[in-house]
Amino acid sequence: MSETEEEAPDGLGVRGAKFWLSLTADMEFDAKESEVLLEVCRTLDRIDALAAAVDADGTMITGSMGQRVLHPAVGELRQQQAAFVRLVADLHLPEDVAAQDRFNTARGKAGAAARWDRPLRAVR
Repeated sequence: MSETEEEAPDGLGVRGAKFWLSLTADMEFDAKESEVLLEVCRTLDRIDALAAAVDADGTMITGSMGQRVLHPAVGELRQQQAAFVRLVADLHLPEDVAAQDRFNTARGKAGAAARWDRPLRAVR
């Protein structure tokens, strides 16, 4: 086993380290992919920190003039979640390919059923 498979990089939080270890245990990444994976893990940690802030303060907080405003972490949380999805897609993980194939198969069967006006059967 290489060093990256035995321990997560310094500075990662619990969720980021767990994700790093779960992927590096079964797969090897080149230098570029390792950097993307590191950013994925950091993003997971940021998501957890932002979610904790919203959980602690609530989605609405008191603004500078005493008015109720949306917690700034809500918008940033949404941005980090979108970044996570993009970064994971950049890794081209095998599970992503299998999931996309299942989606395409189901969509194709639904289209054929609609064209031929036949009931759609469940895809497994």
